[in-house]
Formats: sequence, structure tokens, C-alpha cells
Amino acid sequence: KHRSMAKRLEEYFIPAFEERLLKEAPEQSTYVTPATRLLEKRKEMMEVDGALASQKEEFQSKMIALQHRREELELKEQQLAESLMKFDRFLKENDARRKRALKKASDEKEAIKQKDRDASRLTVELQGLQRQIAKYDGWISKQEVFERFLRHVLQQTSDFAEISELMDRYATLASTNKELVERERANQVHMDQLKTGFTQFKEETRVEMLNYTNQLAVLQAKLERAETDSIFWEKQLAQVQQTASKRTLLLGRIKMATANLYSLVQKRLHITTDTTLDTVQQLDKIQVFIQDLQDMTTEYERSLLQSQDGTTEG
Repeated sequence: KHRSMAKRLEEYFIPAFEERLLKEAPEQSTYVTPATRLLEKRKEMMEVDGALASQKEEFQSKMIALQHRREELELKEQQLAESLMKFDRFLKENDARRKRALKKASDEKEAIKQKDRDASRLTVELQGLQRQIAKYDGWISKQEVFERFLRHVLQQTSDFAEISELMDRYATLASTNKELVERERANQVHMDQLKTGFTQFKEETRVEMLNYTNQLAVLQAKLERAETDSIFWEKQLAQVQQTASKRTLLLGRIKMATANLYSLVQKRLHITTDTTLDTVQQLDKIQVFIQDLQDMTTEYERSLLQSQDGTTEG
């Protein structure tokens, strides 16, 4: 963008200067001295210098705007980083709440399922026990030794009052152990999923930060090119001003010399000097006078030769 702007400035300034320097002097109704014309040219140069200063000020304003834009980008980048950090905390908090809700729902669902399983199992066991009571009456009498052992255990502790309570406690511990094993397995799977998600998020964040770094490098390179272009055009402006001054001085000298020569020609021809003619028209008059003078000289030499030839023959 800056390079395109610099090219447009170059396309504008150089033809404008050439047009002003090569422009013919305007026709005047009254005679104007060369000094006055020189002052007018200097006035025109001052106007051109003013226009150049305005263009330079506009270019500097654009450079300042570019600097402000760069500062805004840096501020937005900082705000984006802060937003990313806040969003990361929000995701973590939201994920923690979701995990707790899922865990609670899973626990309640598992507890209901476990109660249903326990109810079904106990129902089936009860039915089976009822069918086997009669069959195992003799076997129970043989197992009285175990009953005595359990009663001995009850005597050693005050936590249980009956053998059934001891057996129920054992069943509860076995069921709880199984449930804890299942929960541990589910938690391990969930932790593996969290680790995978965190790794993916970390990689995406790294790629995004790399993109921002690349964009910042591109903006920095554009700024450096703009500063280089600014220095180049300042040098070009100085050269153009110097060339314009030299051409203006040369043009003034040429017009002054042309006016003096035209005045001499008019005096030689005994003609009143026409002050309404511009420099090009004066040069045309001088050229016609020189051509006429050459023709007269040639004709005089030819007549002189003819006269000499007639005298020789006589």
C-alpha cells in the first residue's frame, strides 16, 4: 500500500514540475521586465513548494496514522491474550462443573442400578433360599460349628449384635469394593480423555500464537518499508527542488537574452519594439531577420562577383 502511494506521488510530482518548467510564458497586454518575470517564476516556485509541503504533511499524517494503527494492533493483541486467558479459565471452570454434574448423575444412576440389581438379586436369592430351606435343614445342623464360630466372633466385638448383621456387613463391604473398582476404572478413562483434550487445546493455542507472531512480523516489515520510502521521497523532493531552481534561473536568462537580441534586431530594422510578443515569437522574428540577412549577403556577393567579371572582360 505504501509503495503504491509512493508511486502515485512520483507520477504526480515529476510531470507537474516538467509542465511548469516547460510552460510557455503567458501573453501580456503590457511590457513586463525580465526581473518581474523572474519574480513571477519565483512566486510560482513558492506555490509549488507550498503544495509539496502540503503533500509532505499529508504523508507524515498518514505515517502517524499508521503508527497509531500499529499501537492499536498491539493493544488488541494484548486484549486478545487476556481474553484467551479468561476464556481458558472459563472453560476450565465450566469443564469442572460439567465433570461434577456428570459424576453426580453417573453416581446416582449407578446407585439406582445397583439398588435395582441388589433388589433383583435378593429377590432371586430369597426365592431360591425358600425353595432350599427344607433341603438344607440337615446340612444346617451340620454347620452349627460355623455358627458357634460366628457367635465367638460376636463375643469379641461390640459392633454387631447378631450373626445376620455380620453377614450383611460382609455383603455390603463386598458390594462397596466392587463399586469402588468400577468408579476407579471410569475415573481413569475420564482422566485419559481430559489429558487428550488438554494436549489438543495446548497445540491449537500454540498454532494461534504463532499466527499472531507472523502477522506482527509482517506489520513490522511494512512499517520499515514505509520509513524507507519516506526517506527516499524526501531525497527526491530535495533533488526536484534543486533542479527546478536551476531550470528557472536558466529559463530567465534565456528569456532575457532573447529579449535583448530581439530589441537589437528591431533597432537594426528601425522598427518600434513590439512588447506583446512572447519569447517564442521573438525567436521566430530573430530567425527571420537572420535568414533575410543571409539572403542579402549572398545576393551582394553574387552581384559583386558579376561586377568583377564584367570589368575583367572590358
